[in-house]
Amino acid sequence: MQQTTFERRVRRSFEKHPVTTILLALNLIMGLVLMIFSRNIFNFEEVLVDFGAIVPKLITDNHEYYRLFTSMFLHGGIFHLLMNSYFLYIIGGFVEDLLGKPKYILIYLISGLGSSTLVWLTNMQSMTATIGASGALFGIMGALFLLTYQKPLLFTPHGIRSIRTLVFINAIFTIIVPNISIYGHAGGFATGVVLMFILLPGTRGPSKPKNDQHTHHGRYVIDADDVSDDDIYYTDYRN
Repeated sequence: MQQTTFERRVRRSFEKHPVTTILLALNLIMGLVLMIFSRNIFNFEEVLVDFGAIVPKLITDNHEYYRLFTSMFLHGGIFHLLMNSYFLYIIGGFVEDLLGKPKYILIYLISGLGSSTLVWLTNMQSMTATIGASGALFGIMGALFLLTYQKPLLFTPHGIRSIRTLVFINAIFTIIVPNISIYGHAGGFATGVVLMFILLPGTRGPSKPKNDQHTHHGRYVIDADDVSDDDIYYTDYRN
């Protein structure tokens, strides 16, 4: 019975948010592979380079450009994997609904590549390994951040504040927490902003709602003050 329930949940998740479900599956599968080969649940460092982590010198000298892509599906340990997977689960489906599958996957993957590329270009002779889906996730945040200025009618005023607060908090964590790639996060965020700007050519000037009432001004509301399944809502807005 439990297995059937789990299968139903997975099937329902795939039917509703196929792109997010596939991305989560890829991250979890690679996490399991790293766990098996490293024989360590908490630290996968010993095998990261073999499985495609960004090592700038190897890209520069050996032209191993595939690392710019593979690195976004690798994580340093179980906590790193679960943290990024949870964030992707919470916000990914929301963005997939908001932008549609093609734009969502485009922003996710290209933001990940933008993140990896900046890490490589800023220290091309480094032998330090960098990994993680954070660059792609920051790209998604960058896209949402731009939308709060370019398409504010998609969100309630509280939703706009929540998204901007989420960006601010993650920016602070990026700066103060050790062993986080500032260039990786910055590259992903900037790529997401630029891509969203390109994908919405008709909204290049910021517009403001006519009032600041706590009503549904748009299709989506996101409350990121306390991350849970109840933080993402649909409204009755119609295009």
